[in-house]
This record gives sequence, C-alpha cells and structure tokens, in this order.
Amino acid sequence: IVMNSRQVYISRIITMPHILYSMLPMVVMLVIGWWLYKRRPSEIAHKNNGSKTWSVIMSILLAFAVMLPITMRENDLLSVYGGVLIAAALAVFFLYQLIVTQNFKSVLKTLPFFLVSVCLALGVSLLIDTAADNMLNTTPQASEIESVTFRGYDETAGDPVYSTGLTRDVAFTDDETKEYVAQALQTAVVKLQSDNDMDYYEYNAFKVIEPVTIKLTNGKTVKRTIEFMNVDELNELRMANEEFAASVRAFPPLDSVQFLSVNTVFTDEENEAVLETYVAEATQNKLFSGYYYRSRSADLLADGSYQTRGTNQSIGGFTAAGYVGTTRYQDNYTVRLDAPQTVSLIMRTYNAYAEEDPFEELQNVMERFLAGLAAENDSMNVSISTYNYPSEEGQLIQEQNSFYLSRYTMDSEYQYDIEQQKYMKQFVDLLSRATKTDDPTGVFIRMNWYYYDSANQDDDTTSRPTVFLHFENETDEQEYLELIEAWDAAQVLM
Repeated sequence: IVMNSRQVYISRIITMPHILYSMLPMVVMLVIGWWLYKRRPSEIAHKNNGSKTWSVIMSILLAFAVMLPITMRENDLLSVYGGVLIAAALAVFFLYQLIVTQNFKSVLKTLPFFLVSVCLALGVSLLIDTAADNMLNTTPQASEIESVTFRGYDETAGDPVYSTGLTRDVAFTDDETKEYVAQALQTAVVKLQSDNDMDYYEYNAFKVIEPVTIKLTNGKTVKRTIEFMNVDELNELRMANEEFAASVRAFPPLDSVQFLSVNTVFTDEENEAVLETYVAEATQNKLFSGYYYRSRSADLLADGSYQTRGTNQSIGGFTAAGYVGTTRYQDNYTVRLDAPQTVSLIMRTYNAYAEEDPFEELQNVMERFLAGLAAENDSMNVSISTYNYPSEEGQLIQEQNSFYLSRYTMDSEYQYDIEQQKYMKQFVDLLSRATKTDDPTGVFIRMNWYYYDSANQDDDTTSRPTVFLHFENETDEQEYLELIEAWDAAQVLM
C-alpha cells in the first residue's frame, strides 16, 4: 500500500532496517494483546453478543451509518431516495438484531429504537445545514479584512508542490488583494444560493478553486474555499507581492530530493544533471517551474484553442519528490524553450541512447507494411514534433504530426488512411537526411516511434529511443516545412 500510494518511498522502503522497523510495532502489539487476553479472557467469545444493550447500540449505529446520505435539503426524508435509504437502514437494524438475539419476538421489541437512528441522521443533517448557512452568511467586506493567506491550490493533495509549503505563510495585507478576495467570496456565495445549479457549474477554462484563510480586524479567522473566475488575473495580482512571487519560483533543496525521473532509461547521474541545470537556469532567469502560476492566456488563440508558441514550446518534463523536514512534496517541472541550456542537455542525453542511424530500422519496418508483408496484428506509430515551425501568423510554434500503420489502415479505403501512408513515407524519407542535434535554436525535430511485432513476443520493448534532429541543408529544411504545410492542407480536405 505504501509503495503504490507514495512514489517517493519506492527507492528506499524495501530495505531490511525499514522492514524490521515495520515489524517491531506489530510484534509488540501482538504480545500486549496476548498478555491482556491471558489476564481477562473475552466475555463474548463463542457467543453472538455478550450484552443486549450493546447489541441495540450497534444496531442503532449501523442503521445511522446507512442513513447518513440523507440531508434535509438535497435528499429529503420524504423523497424516493430518502425512503429507499430508510428501508435499507431498517433492514440492517432488523437483520443484525435477528442474528444476535436469534429470537423474532426480541427483535420486534427493539424496533422502536430504530427511531433513535432516524433522529441521529436528521440531527447530523441539521447541524451540517446550520453550519453551511453560517458560512454562507459570513461574507466579510474588504474593510473588515486584516490579511489574506492563500493556503495552496493543491493543499488537499497527497503530495503538494514544494512552493505550497512556502506560499501558505505569505500574508497579503494590501487593499487590492483584500477587495479581490472579498468580492470573489461574495460572488461564490450568490452562486451557491442560486436555484440554478448551472450558475455555479458553468464551464470556464480560467476558473480555479483555492482555499484561503481570511484574518479579520476583529481578531477572528475565517477559512473558505473560494471560486476565482480568472486564474491569470488572480496570479497577476499575487505576483505583485515579492515574497509570494519568490515562493512560487523556489525549488526544494537538492539534497531533499528522494525520487527523480526525467526518463526511465536515463542514469541517476543523468537525471541529477538535468535537475541541477534546470534549477540553476530557472533561478537565474526567474522562470515558473510549474504550470499553475504561468499565464494560461499566453497560448490561447482567438478561436478558443491552445497553441504553444515561442519560448513556451515544451520538450517534456520531469518529476522530483522528497521531504523537507516532515513535509512531503512532489514537483512536476515542464521544460520549455525558455530554458535553452536544460533543453540542450536533454536533447544531447536522449541522442546518446539513439541508434547511430535511427532511420535504418524505421524505414525497413515501414517498407514491410507498405509491401503488405506485415502480420495481421503488427502495428507501428511515428510521432514527430517540429519546434520553431513558422506559422501563417508569423509565430514560431510547436507542430505535432503522428502517423499510424496497421493491417487495418493498410486495407482501409478511407481517404485519410490512404493519404497518411503516402505522407508518412515522405516524412520518414526526408527526415533520414537530418542529423542529430542539441541546438534548440532554429527549426529542430523530436521523433520517436514504436513497432509492435506480433511474431516476436519475447521483445517487450516496442518503443524506440527518442531522437532530436535538424537539417544542416537549408534546401532540405525548406522542403520539410513545405511537406508539413502540404500534409496540414491535405487533412483539411478530408
């Protein structure tokens, strides 16, 4: 359970000291339990129940647990939903008493106690509704707020990012932030009180929900989870606070990292080199390492779609997790072209694992498919990312193309399947003229592919190493860019 739920433990937990440490408390508890049993054996061993009073209490609690979903507002007692839950609770109460007493008349005598379960369930519902009303009625004005603290968008996550442990201690006392939070809280309350659920659940790509702590001028503290309608607007406001801005850009101490993965084939030393280079470069250039505090509108187009442009183009990311004191964190870093030294290092490391000629096997496999020699269950996929591709709008963008071949697509009469066979061969043949590169300036390409060979079941590795390429010949590069344009146009016509 620990290994599957806490990734950070995997590299350390299966060691003899930790196994012995886990076994020791268990052995001690077993010894204590045996000693207590010897001093006073169980009074209800080999009996259905040692106490009639206790059996009634257990029945009440079990029935109460079944009825907990009933609330006096959302799931009314006098609704079909409420009736089903009460019937189920009554059945649980009856069956438990019947098993314990083994006497039908005794069961009937205890049935009035079922009303205690009903009263408990409704009492809990009433308390929850009262507490909710009190929270909705407490909407302080900006003038009543002394400070606001943002506890972290991932506060409830099992592994929050490192910066969350820093930002939760930053208090905002400026009037603009206090006004913004007070208005957001009032707006959220109005939506929750609306009879139209769509008012609250309407889609908004920029909407986020964050927990905040509001310290009032009267000395009281209010904790709320508030819906903010525009995360870019919220982040711009928060970045005006130098302490907050420094916190979200901060990295954990390198010696606190216990789990690190850039790529599974990289060695520990290679993974560490990428992390160290990225931390140094991001710190120097004041980059945002995560996604949450970056501008979301930067990649938003007029039609509502997203497109990574300029230095926002990404070549991938990596994960670092560990502990600072007793606080666990897990950071996911996205490496973009705004960190060219790190990008170059990653490109160089990937290329070290690629074949000297990465296209020899690829072309041979592709020819097998095109010649109709592939087995029925064979398949292959080629994924090509082109960076700094000049768009029609004059932007340098990241262009993604992917091709898939199987016996099904080869025999297909769909125009798309027919066209992609032709264009896939042209892409691969043209890319075979490219050379490996670790230069992230200018046009460069990331290519990876996989081949599933159904006749070779012993080969578990279907993916081939990622390789980064560029064209040394300007004519080849221009031909490649024109091929992308032609393929995009062909897809529009299909």
